[in-house]
Amino acid sequence: MRQGYIYAILGSEKISVITDVLQRSLIMRWSTTMVVTALGFAFVAGLLLFFFLMRKLRVLSQAMQAFKDNNLQPADPQSKGDKRALDEIDNMTATFQEMAARIHSQMNHLQEMESTRREMVANVSHDLRTPLSSLSGFLETLQLKSDELTESQKQTYLKIAHENAQRLTRLVEELFELAKLDANETRPREEPISLAELAFDVSHKFYLRAIEKNIHFDVVVDETVPQVSADVGMIERVLDNLIDNSFKHTPDQGHIRLQVAPRQDGVEIAVSDIGYGIPSDELPHILKRFYHKASRGSGDELQPGLGLGLAIASRIVELHGSHLSVDSVLHQGTTFRFSLPANA
Repeated sequence: MRQGYIYAILGSEKISVITDVLQRSLIMRWSTTMVVTALGFAFVAGLLLFFFLMRKLRVLSQAMQAFKDNNLQPADPQSKGDKRALDEIDNMTATFQEMAARIHSQMNHLQEMESTRREMVANVSHDLRTPLSSLSGFLETLQLKSDELTESQKQTYLKIAHENAQRLTRLVEELFELAKLDANETRPREEPISLAELAFDVSHKFYLRAIEKNIHFDVVVDETVPQVSADVGMIERVLDNLIDNSFKHTPDQGHIRLQVAPRQDGVEIAVSDIGYGIPSDELPHILKRFYHKASRGSGDELQPGLGLGLAIASRIVELHGSHLSVDSVLHQGTTFRFSLPANA
């Protein structure tokens, strides 16, 4: 019978301690390695994020510096900014671009207003100085040479002085009226009105003038036009100004027409004349405020003026949500037209 031996090694307490120490040491190394690796990844990610953020901040800083160096003019005025920005810095950059473009636009507007103001002062001074000089001259003549003048000459001088005084009064009133319209101090008080009836009412004011100047004044009104919602006083002022302008620039034996006709969703009013017309280079500016035009009157003589009547008419039409348009051919005639929506 074969005999064998079984060896059993029983670990002592010392061996168990050593084994635990070795296992903990291995865990510590792994933990340390993982912590160091995680810190390394975090450091690299932080550097990348910092570089990414600084790049965006540099772009914003460069845009702001360029805006400053270019006298508050954005490097790309057409840039609108990205509305789908990814983060707050993108939002800030887009907002700054929009703000820079708006500031640039407002500065241009202020420069245009300043230019218009200077031109207005020069033009108003010119238009006021002419009748004032004439008025002062004739009154001074009447005062100094009253004994030498005949009664007929005195009446002529007084008539001219009176006309110049009326011209001054009218110019000052128009300046105040336009200032109030531009400042929105005067707003339309809309009510249902019949443009057909208003056209006939306004035309009666000019029949005597038409007879005196031998001008055929024609009123063409479609009786089926609907009522419109508008300020009757303001629209009457528009018609007065447009018709008066036509009389000023239509020669004797000419033709002026006031027409009221229905249009889609509204009524169109047109004032046309067979007159001197407007030069093509002046046509885009004819409705501008304080535009100093040289229009031709009877005898083809130049008659400089501010054209405030047309500017007032244009502004009133704008306040009614419409637009005053003008078509003209030199030496053939001019047509002003605008439309108003039908009263709902």
